[in-house]
Amino acid sequence: MWKKLWKFFFISHVFILLGCVPMAVPPPAYQNVELSLPEVLSIAGGGLDSIKAEVNVNAEKDEASYDIGGLIFLKRPDWLHLKLYNFGMVVFDLTIKGDMVSSSKPNMTNSRFKELGMELYRSIFWFEGLENANMRRHETEYIILTPDREIRIDRATLLPKSQKVILNGRRIDIFYDEPRNVGTTRFREGNLWYPSVVKINTGKYKFTLTLKKFLLNPASGEEG
Repeated sequence: MWKKLWKFFFISHVFILLGCVPMAVPPPAYQNVELSLPEVLSIAGGGLDSIKAEVNVNAEKDEASYDIGGLIFLKRPDWLHLKLYNFGMVVFDLTIKGDMVSSSKPNMTNSRFKELGMELYRSIFWFEGLENANMRRHETEYIILTPDREIRIDRATLLPKSQKVILNGRRIDIFYDEPRNVGTTRFREGNLWYPSVVKINTGKYKFTLTLKKFLLNPASGEEG
C-alpha cells in the first residue's frame, strides 16, 4: 500500500512540476523598431516558400465535435494540398494549384473548393498578397487592411494575432495561438517562430487546425 501511495505522490508531483514549466515564447526582437509594410511582410515571410506539416483538425458544429488527422502542404504563391485520414484511410484529398482544383469530393463545385482552400492558405500564409494593403500602427500592433481583410500583427514579434475576413458577404474570424520555434529557412538567420494553432470561425462551423512536425521549404517531390 505504501509503495502505491508513494508512486501516486511521485507521479502527481512530476505532473505539477511539468505544468509549472513556462512555455517557450518568441523573443520581442522588433519591440522598439518602426517598420514599413514591405519590411513587415519580408521579415514575417522569412524566406518561407513552402511548409509541410502534420495536422490535427477539430471541427465543431452546434454541440458536435470531430477530430481528424492529416497532412498539409502549402507553397507560395497559390499551391495547397490537404489530405485527411481516418483510421489510416484517406477520406479527403484536396489540391489547389493556380486555377487547377482537384478533390476526392466531386459533389462540391470547383469554385467552392477553391474559395475554402485558398482561405485556409491565407490563414497560414497570412503575409502573402498584401503588397497593396494599407497598414496602421498601434502601440502593440500593426493592423494590415485590405477591402476584405483586417490582419492584426504583434509589433514585438511580428506574429499574427487575428484576422477578420469578409467572404461573399459572410464574416470569418481567424485567431492564432501557441507560437513554436519551427526551425530555420534557407534565407533567414536564426530560428523561425510560427503559430502552431489556427482557429477559424465561420459562424456555422468552427475549425481548429493544429500544425505539428513542420518541414520548412521541403525539397521537390515532398509535397504530400
